[in-house]
Amino acid sequence: MSHPIAARREPRPVLNATRPYIGTAAGYCGTPYHVEKCFQFLLNGPNQSFTAVLFLDHEYVDAAGVLKVINDPRVPIENPLSRREYLQRTAGTLLGGAISPLVVGRIAEANQKTVAPKNVAAVVTIYNRNSHSDVILGKILEGWEQDGGPGPALKLVSLYVDQFPQGDLARSMCKKHGVPIFDSIEKAVTVGGNQIPVDGVISIGEHGDYPYNELEQHLYPRRRFFEEITATFEKYGRVVPVFNDKHPGPAWVDAKWMYDRAKSLKVPFMAGSSMPVGYRLEPFELPLNSKIEAAVGIGYDGLDVYGIHALEFYQSHVERRAGAENGVKSVRFLQGPAMWKAVDDGIVS
Repeated sequence: MSHPIAARREPRPVLNATRPYIGTAAGYCGTPYHVEKCFQFLLNGPNQSFTAVLFLDHEYVDAAGVLKVINDPRVPIENPLSRREYLQRTAGTLLGGAISPLVVGRIAEANQKTVAPKNVAAVVTIYNRNSHSDVILGKILEGWEQDGGPGPALKLVSLYVDQFPQGDLARSMCKKHGVPIFDSIEKAVTVGGNQIPVDGVISIGEHGDYPYNELEQHLYPRRRFFEEITATFEKYGRVVPVFNDKHPGPAWVDAKWMYDRAKSLKVPFMAGSSMPVGYRLEPFELPLNSKIEAAVGIGYDGLDVYGIHALEFYQSHVERRAGAENGVKSVRFLQGPAMWKAVDDGIVS
């Protein structure tokens, strides 16, 4: 039986409380909400209570069909929405790619009243409209809807921008919100001082004028960003959590270096996209310890652009198999006619 599964591209503050995948977030699918939870999880430990509501999933709807808030007394639900009410109120917005502002606002406002914002520095390649910086930082600065409304419990206190192409938003947004732009990563992390006063660093190495290698990988400066961020940690004797937008690297040697560097300095380091935790049109989820004979994931566009999203979404399901995260034994790459031959021969079905 096939199960159509889709992740919404429009971010929303919705998490599943049953698994500690709080920190995966980024890109168009990523949200500052997930980044916020990443920092809260890393700073406060795994016993922290999270705002977690998974709409339209039977696991989180009681016998009367009323949506429940899981493990978080901070979110008042004196007037809970029934499944029917929720569908009625959000039918239009679901089709439009966004959850009801009524629901989002209620959750976000409850968080804002009880959670002290964490100060974060951001290191980005560019900050143009619809760039990853806009998608993430725009919501920190101007709320989930980027209209001045409720947003994540994060405060952007400094910014480093690597490039300022035509259409740059960094200067105007930072002027509007009183955020200083620094000319070096060290200055951004220290907010121009001689210590590290921030609670975390967001590194967004996506978009911009950067070369490609022979494998058509866009050589964004994610390693360079992380090198300079961690060099600042060493210099000033303090380490804070770092969130890396999308995958490290992009080349394997760089990704491995970043992992080793984080491990050696004991940097709380998370990277990836929110695809595994995004909204799904069908609330299908494999039971833990499922026996899986075969699984096929389908993605689109360039491997370096959306391959990470396809892989993470695929992995988020497959790793619920018996034995859990056993790793990858081997990889076989098929391209063009060879791929279709594998389908015809039944290797992939």
